Amino acid sequence: MFMNILVIVFVLSVAYAWMTRGVFNAMLHALCVFFAGAIAFALWEPLAMIVLGLSDMPLVEGIAWGVSLILPFVILMIVFRVITDKVVKANIKSATAVDYAGGAVFGLISSGLTAGVLVIGISYMRLPSTFLGYQPVYYTSDRSGAGSLVKTDKLWLPVDSVTAMVYSNLSEGSMSSSESLKKWYPDLTLTGYAARINPGDGAARNAITEDAFKVMSSYTIGDATGAGSPKSDAVGEHSFVDINGKAITPQMAGHVAGYVVEFGPSAKEKGSKGGQVVISNGQIRLLTEKADGSTGTIFPIAAISESSDQGQYGRWLFDSEDLFITSSGGKSRIPMGFEFFVPADETPIALYVKNIRVPVGSIAANTEFATASAREKLIRSGELLTGQRVKREFDLSESVKVEDRSIARFAETVGTVLPSQLVKQRGMRINDDNEVTEGTAIFRDEEIGRSNTPQTKSLRVEKFAYGNSQRMVQVSVGSDVEGGLLSEAANKAELDEPFMLIDTDGNEYEAVGFIYSDSSDEYTIRYTPGSTMSGLNENGLPAISRSKDGQKLTLIFLVSTRVDIQYYTIGDVVQMEFDPPIGSN
Repeated sequence: MFMNILVIVFVLSVAYAWMTRGVFNAMLHALCVFFAGAIAFALWEPLAMIVLGLSDMPLVEGIAWGVSLILPFVILMIVFRVITDKVVKANIKSATAVDYAGGAVFGLISSGLTAGVLVIGISYMRLPSTFLGYQPVYYTSDRSGAGSLVKTDKLWLPVDSVTAMVYSNLSEGSMSSSESLKKWYPDLTLTGYAARINPGDGAARNAITEDAFKVMSSYTIGDATGAGSPKSDAVGEHSFVDINGKAITPQMAGHVAGYVVEFGPSAKEKGSKGGQVVISNGQIRLLTEKADGSTGTIFPIAAISESSDQGQYGRWLFDSEDLFITSSGGKSRIPMGFEFFVPADETPIALYVKNIRVPVGSIAANTEFATASAREKLIRSGELLTGQRVKREFDLSESVKVEDRSIARFAETVGTVLPSQLVKQRGMRINDDNEVTEGTAIFRDEEIGRSNTPQTKSLRVEKFAYGNSQRMVQVSVGSDVEGGLLSEAANKAELDEPFMLIDTDGNEYEAVGFIYSDSSDEYTIRYTPGSTMSGLNENGLPAISRSKDGQKLTLIFLVSTRVDIQYYTIGDVVQMEFDPPIGSN
């Protein structure tokens, strides 16, 4: 409702303003707006990649796609307007009726296109899924297709649809290119809103960087040529509907296309989400192409992931509202599979992961399954998701064996006692249980410790927060620790290789923070479950020196429950070998 009112007021107000300035002036401004929009859409995708790479701050990431469209549009519109005012220094006066009528027409064109760009840009920002009461894509009301995303709403004044139509058609017309907007974004006005359908009414991440994931492999079930049908054992007995509301039944001709995506540490949620990867069916989409060159959007019907039981995998249908796929445990790299039903007359050409486009032609290792039962065996064994990974080889030549559980241990303490009010003042986040969920801060010795903090438990912070399927491991690597950052093994490691724990199954867990203190009066804590540390050259990591006494550095890791930790490494170089493994006794 509010979006409709705002759009109407904006369009009519701007149109009226240009109506009063005459047809010629309004025409010049409409041309400025038109060309600014054309160039902004051409720059949109590559510029968004640049903005996403500038910072890992949630704010920057959440607005990257929207700002990358709106900001160049506004700047170009101003630049073009300044140029036209310099070149054309006088207005042309026409008859009053012509000025008013023509000015109103061109005013509506410019205001409509401007409003359309703004609405589309805002749709790709991290905002509540029902922001301003407008949600053009949502779960179908058809019970037989429960969980499917469909087109649901339009603006009373459909400026977004009109703007998308204008520039999409131009991208394959007089302003055509090999990478046309119409081809790669056939549902431009919907996909941004679809990505907002996630936990917490759009609170989860709606965007990630290109290097946050990798599409490892693909597979098909049924005849990909469309000659056969996947029947019920591929699609399942549950019916789905496509984005246009058309029913997808087990009897339809077509095939199931599956893609295995490995998410890295930087794809995890930040803050109170516990450092997990969270995906909704609106954040993964498949782009398909028909024989006539037209393209369309397909959302997944199912996902495959590791369950809350370590080492157990399952397939989950998107057959109900608010069904989100969440990683379990603390592994640094999370493989997930996504399955789409592809009609017989369509061919997949690109996979979008939180709006990052991956051409299907670049995805290796396509496996063809005649039936779903053959695929099911690989799901249960985990081979479908993990079979493509090459086991890492480790260098143990300089490692030390550690038996002392005070050096590496399961622990969730912050190492001291902190006043909750001070923790919040320093920019760290805490939950309702007064546990640190995220942040970096420096404290002075006289501000912390039991003697300097309130006695009331509700006013103190003593622990870190983490997910139900995780455990926290703290490893001491200070100047006085054998196998620490002054060891021969550490000198052998590359500066940009991550700190990792390795369990007995070869799973990797990268460091998510540290606790540091020395002979000075400062105490430093960093805890970022959604952003792992890059290694010895990590910005903000204190330097450990042989000439400075009393340097205590503890690395923080989140690992899966019920695992045994065997190694602490920097990249491939093992620093400590735990004997017995941590967790085995």
